[in-house]
Amino acid sequence: MQKVKLKEIDVKEVDTVEEYIMKFYENLGWDGKVDLEPTNIKINKKKWEEICEQLIKRYERWPSFVWMNKGPSASQEVPEDEVWVSEKWCK
Repeated sequence: MQKVKLKEIDVKEVDTVEEYIMKFYENLGWDGKVDLEPTNIKINKKKWEEICEQLIKRYERWPSFVWMNKGPSASQEVPEDEVWVSEKWCK
């Protein structure tokens, strides 16, 4: 398990939820060429909820479901400033 510092992304600086999610994964080192397995990427549950709320405020509820389905998993074990990435996060 690799522990990566969480880089904040301002939702006002991206045009869509999809762009936000892509930036999130690019910040972890994703090159955009391989498939991701979001369940192998975890962030703090409170932080996950904060991001979800920001996305809902900016893009409304339906587009924000993309974060829920394609974004990372949430865990209370992960510190708020970290992302935990397993070796199998990319296929």
